[in-house]
Amino acid sequence: MRKIPEKLVGCWHPVAYSHKVTSDAPFGAMLLDEAVVVWRTADNQPHAMQDLCIHRGTALSLGWLKDDCVVCP
Repeated sequence: MRKIPEKLVGCWHPVAYSHKVTSDAPFGAMLLDEAVVVWRTADNQPHAMQDLCIHRGTALSLGWLKDDCVVCP
């Protein structure tokens, strides 16, 4: 894995087109060589976090949304 320049870490970066991020299903994307999962809540707010279920070791983007939260697969 390459080292990400520190000046890039604290900046905004696009990960998906807005219309691809829905409240229907989580969406997997890459951000600075890191897998992230993005989704929208019922109030249309976007959210993102590391795409990793820590207890199953799988991608959260393979899961589903329930009550505005990502459920692991």
